Amino acid sequence: MLDERAFVNGLVGLNATGGYTNLVLHLVAMARAVGIVLDWQDMAEISAVTPLMARVYQNGLADVNHFHAAGGLAYMIGALLEAGLLHEDVRTVAGEGCRITRRSRSSLARRSCGAMGRRRAATT
Repeated sequence: MLDERAFVNGLVGLNATGGYTNLVLHLVAMARAVGIVLDWQDMAEISAVTPLMARVYQNGLADVNHFHAAGGLAYMIGALLEAGLLHEDVRTVAGEGCRITRRSRSSLARRSCGAMGRRRAATT
């Protein structure tokens, strides 16, 4: 499951969501454990072509629920695939290929926003 394409996808996802220092360290260590060398040049090249699509920080102004309500990973993976920035032909925990995680963007956002609104109304 962990090959060069999977690590490139991980780095693209990391950059598209604003980055996270610990994930950089973990990706390098995981890659090394399976015999793949990730270096600063690899990270710089991927960073240079990856758009910042969200700022998903654990202590940021918005939380991951806002990210999910806006379409979340399904939207982000779809947009990155359409831009040619992800390898689609990888094996994931969800099955074969990145497209398996991609759902209808608009229906996902509608369901998420509706559920969040109902939860807020129930707690106020």
